[in-house]
Amino acid sequence: MSKNFKIKIPATSSNLGAGFDCFGLALDIYNEYEIEVNDQNESFEISTNLDSKICPNNKDNLFYTSFLKLFQKSSSKPAPGIKVKLNAEIPQAGGFGSSATAVLAGLITANQILENKYSEEELLIKACEIEKHPDNVCAAMLGAFCLSSFQNGILKYKKIPWNLDIKALMLFPAAFRTDTEDARAALSAQQSMENCIYNLSHSALFTAAVITKDTELFKKSISDKIHEEARLKLIPGATEIIQAAKDNSALGATISGSGASLIIFVDEKSNCSKIQEQPKEIWAKN
Repeated sequence: MSKNFKIKIPATSSNLGAGFDCFGLALDIYNEYEIEVNDQNESFEISTNLDSKICPNNKDNLFYTSFLKLFQKSSSKPAPGIKVKLNAEIPQAGGFGSSATAVLAGLITANQILENKYSEEELLIKACEIEKHPDNVCAAMLGAFCLSSFQNGILKYKKIPWNLDIKALMLFPAAFRTDTEDARAALSAQQSMENCIYNLSHSALFTAAVITKDTELFKKSISDKIHEEARLKLIPGATEIIQAAKDNSALGATISGSGASLIIFVDEKSNCSKIQEQPKEIWAKN
């Protein structure tokens, strides 16, 4: 076991319209964890560019609690000391899957110390148990576009290459957050058969568009009737921003995860400068 190693994990966007709790897409920004394992048993220290309220330098840190869950499951020995330097590019608590990076980094660290006792799939299952849903953790671990299901402790997943020649713009309101629990509580516990059929068909079409590189089908498939309407009400200005993006030839726009970030898909025909500038004005009004 190396006593010093690095772990680099990407941000992710989940749901992507109709793929509620089962679609995840890896993004090209990262959190990098520099890990130092030492002989000071059960000690933990983390230094980071993040606010201490978001990333506490104590054993309540999500990285460390995830690390301990796996290590203590597999070893009767005291946990070694862990010192972490985190260089975080990913905005926290905003729909970028930041908690998934902390969970996975903690689990991967424990697995490295345990001399890779657990497989990739076993690590993913443990991450899903902690995160409660698989979309972000699968995309963060595997990269690309991931489909996933986690029911009754059973994980099913598939990585699909992102074949479409389009890019994602992430719009992030730095002064505003939505709480994941509030965003989930805003959803109706019951859905009509019509809404369920709508989401099933559009999630299938979205996947087909990615696989077959069908941009026109992709544009028609980014649509949801289960979670988006209720969650947009929690993000001031979001509906206006999404419409403005579509007016400037975005291929599609929706909430990233539970928000407050929005993900806008664009190609060479999109007016990206306006798509990026208009949200500043809209969010400033709100």
